[in-house]
Amino acid sequence: MIANTWESYLLSEANIEEINVKINEFCKNGFSHTHDWMEYSGMPSKSFDQLTFEKDFPSYKYNSEAKWIKGKYKDESVIWLNSSQNKRIFHSIGIGTEIMFADTAIYYIEASKVCKYVGKIY
Repeated sequence: MIANTWESYLLSEANIEEINVKINEFCKNGFSHTHDWMEYSGMPSKSFDQLTFEKDFPSYKYNSEAKWIKGKYKDESVIWLNSSQNKRIFHSIGIGTEIMFADTAIYYIEASKVCKYVGKIY
């Protein structure tokens, strides 16, 4: 369960620059990143407070050189991770994503056509 959330946003064109700055400030000394599914086609649904973030899905570690930058993906604005580490992996946060800043992590809930998942930056 996500506790101690002190700011929550819905990512939009109007606030994407501000959110990008907040994420990079949080990540300035390096960070880890995970994904965990809430709902996925063909998989049973998990309720939000059952997510552990530590099981089943890999955790990716990034050093302080890694930066989240505003860009475009398929003509839509996103915040994506620009890093020389894990080059084959594309992490992005799209418009319409709910982003929650907590004391020790940033959580985001993103929905696409095939899944709804939670990302964690900590």
